[in-house]
Amino acid sequence: MSTVGRSDTGIGQHSGAGYLNDLVFLVAAPLKKERELADILIKLSQLLQMQRIRALLRSSKSPDEMLEVLAKVLDWREEPADVDENGVSTY
Repeated sequence: MSTVGRSDTGIGQHSGAGYLNDLVFLVAAPLKKERELADILIKLSQLLQMQRIRALLRSSKSPDEMLEVLAKVLDWREEPADVDENGVSTY
């Protein structure tokens, strides 16, 4: 399960860098899948350090669009990606 959100004004307490957080992620998995969850969180953390990815997420018009951005760059989806007759992903 995952959900994402974005706030135009920032939320929560100030981060250590002195600004409000505007991108929020919730990723949950069964205890037996903790390795997979850790892998997803590691990749997400690495991606969020990239200004281009943060800009794409911030410019998304909906949570679904934010998930699409992540699905494309992580090659990860909750549902299988559509593939053409050659097995190529058709995002």
